[in-house]
Amino acid sequence: GDNKLDFVKNYEQFIKTTPVFSAKAKLNCDIDKTTEFLAFSGLANNCKFKTFLLKNKFKIKEFLSYPDHHFYSKDDLLNIKKIAKNKNLSVITTEKDAVKIDNDILTDYSICKMQLEFDDKLSLGQFLKTKIQL
Repeated sequence: GDNKLDFVKNYEQFIKTTPVFSAKAKLNCDIDKTTEFLAFSGLANNCKFKTFLLKNKFKIKEFLSYPDHHFYSKDDLLNIKKIAKNKNLSVITTEKDAVKIDNDILTDYSICKMQLEFDDKLSLGQFLKTKIQL
């Protein structure tokens, strides 16, 4: 009906008038890349995290995927620890996952910190100034 037609019109207008800013994820941490790791994450797309680590020359020997927004149970964390210990691997995860894990356990983990680097920072800044009233 009319709702679908209105949506399409609004969407087309949005696409024509809204700029797109491209960015790349950059590593923002100092982790020894000669270490062999068990990596794990609970993201919408865990493969992207694994690919990011491999592109940045991390030695990922084991990778465990959990659902997005996963709450790590004691059993999950014991399993991660057991696999890592049995294979003599260090453990690495994302900042997003790290905030859901007790600090006493995190002391044994490397936390991969990432930051976005926008290709055209000047245009992004100008766009944001037009949208934010300071």
